[in-house]
Amino acid sequence: MKYINDESLFFEQGTQINITRDLNFLLQDIPNSLRTLIDNHTQKPKDPEYLEQIKTAIKEYPKIGFLYKLLVDEYNDDDELHAKYTISYYEKFPDDFFAKLNMARVFLTQENYNGITSIYGKNISVLYAFPDREQFHYTEIADFIYFIIRYKISVGDIKGALENEKKLAAITSDKGFLEHVNEMIEFYKNELLELNKITVLLSYNFNDVYPELGITPEEIEILDDLRDRLYDIESPSPNFVVELQILVDKYPKNPYFKLFIADYYTKLSNHEAFIENINILLKAHPDFLMAKLEMAQLLLTIEAKDRSELELVNDAVRLLDDNLEFQHIKPYRKLYHIEDALMFYFVVLQIHLKYNKLDLAHNCLNIIKHIEEGSREHFLGRKLIDDYNRGVVFNNYN
Repeated sequence: MKYINDESLFFEQGTQINITRDLNFLLQDIPNSLRTLIDNHTQKPKDPEYLEQIKTAIKEYPKIGFLYKLLVDEYNDDDELHAKYTISYYEKFPDDFFAKLNMARVFLTQENYNGITSIYGKNISVLYAFPDREQFHYTEIADFIYFIIRYKISVGDIKGALENEKKLAAITSDKGFLEHVNEMIEFYKNELLELNKITVLLSYNFNDVYPELGITPEEIEILDDLRDRLYDIESPSPNFVVELQILVDKYPKNPYFKLFIADYYTKLSNHEAFIENINILLKAHPDFLMAKLEMAQLLLTIEAKDRSELELVNDAVRLLDDNLEFQHIKPYRKLYHIEDALMFYFVVLQIHLKYNKLDLAHNCLNIIKHIEEGSREHFLGRKLIDDYNRGVVFNNYN
């Protein structure tokens, strides 16, 4: 990487940081006999012979942390070994600049944000990690800023990523590297725009989501069995709902047992029983997202003698707390099941069509496609938009 200026100043959150390009500053504790090994670092990547030279040097100089940095860098393309050697590096040299940085990188790939803040504080500050240092090398600060950019992207803070891109451009003249950083930010910026800035995590596994709702391992095992029996069987036994009611009484804080009762009646096309039970569920668990979505879906599809279609649509919107964006769901959770997101945008897609906002409905369809192309919601959403377009064309023709 190329750096500009021999000596320069860098400001972090208003505090001046002195940075230097002098390589001797970075390698001041390393004997001259190892300088050739370090010089070859960028010239012989993934060279088995070079890797052995590093390991031999570590055995000879076990107290030189920079050698462990070279070793970790050699495994950048192997996540498992990279993490293994990084942890070893950090355990041996917890105060080493690159040991901290590489450990934070591992935490970032694991989305372990608490791990990152344990190293760099809540504001992700190099001065938090090294409060007594008066000077840093360009490579240290440049690598640290690059890490911040990746961190900001990971948490959906594109503005913060762009601000740090400017800081990076102020201290390095490596056009190829800066272009890579810019392309990375633009890619994720477009992805976040396409996803309507969804910053929550989605999982295909209900067992990942259940603990977020305080559901115990004992209940999880029961739910897995019930889910298979309810959704994979054409017509569950009448005894099924009796069994569910017993579980509702035993686990009153678990919303899924009540949801399964409502869904049982949906499979029987018994809308009155579904409404009765979904209302029971919403009264007991007013913030349970899937209950809101299933009730909203019903409001968008039923006909009522005493209510207009627009009134029913407005009721569906109010049921979602007048919120049609997934990232504003309350109460906020970091992790949702993929079905939550698919169902949410499928319901919102229909709401936009009811309001004749075709462009917003298309946005929802794009998000559904991005989450899981070919899903039931993707197929039905596309069909609804096609039907809407045919209706509009027909009405215009007449």
